[in-house]
Amino acid sequence: MSHVGSSDYEGMPGMTDRYLRMFARSAVVILALALAPDLSTGSRAQDAPGTRPNMVPVGQPVDLFFTFNAHADMPEMDVYLPCADQPDMVCRVQPKDVATRRDEQLFGSADMILHDPANPDAVGPYERGKPLGVTLGDWFLAGGTARLSCDDPGTGRVRARFENLMPNAVYTMWFAWIAKPMLAGRFATSDNPIGAMDGSESAFRTDDKGNARFEATHVPCFELSSERMWTMLAIAYHSDDAVYGAWVGPMGQVSHVHMWQMLPSEEELTR
Repeated sequence: MSHVGSSDYEGMPGMTDRYLRMFARSAVVILALALAPDLSTGSRAQDAPGTRPNMVPVGQPVDLFFTFNAHADMPEMDVYLPCADQPDMVCRVQPKDVATRRDEQLFGSADMILHDPANPDAVGPYERGKPLGVTLGDWFLAGGTARLSCDDPGTGRVRARFENLMPNAVYTMWFAWIAKPMLAGRFATSDNPIGAMDGSESAFRTDDKGNARFEATHVPCFELSSERMWTMLAIAYHSDDAVYGAWVGPMGQVSHVHMWQMLPSEEELTR
């Protein structure tokens, strides 16, 4: 396994003013999430005495099996098919498409499109971007597992392995908090790169068969899901073969969340 770090890419690719404006809008949501009293205890925050969140227990690893939005009855956020009624435009992949449109080619979007998984009006149509060079069926052949552990309350470790991802491709891994409930038009999430806060340790490259291994530490350890939020691990494919530091990049256009999995709550962990 080898990491793709900041030394492998000379600088962050230039972002247009449009990207910056759209990223600023999502940053407002993230800031609101970070300032909310019940959501300010994430892995990058300093916790006040008595407010320590529930972490993966020391000596009790948590195993995750990655899944897809469609398997949770939600649209895929970052990959697209031609719209049924407007074939020159693209729409987000729907759960029903997985069985009926497996042989069709996937596309990116022409512009960055923010995630809004609970909104049925946010599936398109959108301007078509570049083809991704893979069919819908092949996209869903991907699989992966991860083991999260705590060496102590302050240090976590993730060990993951994947198969059938995009071949010879760059991916990044992310730890995210998602506010409950998930409401249409009000999807609140905070995404943090695994490892160093600047994203220099979150990237990995697949081999010519789409297989990869990834291992990194994360400070402090991983927070479990709770009544107020979900926590999750996710990987994003970068179709421009670039990484964007502490930002996942232009979503839908060149950065495409491929798979994810929620962490259990403390109650679920002890059942």
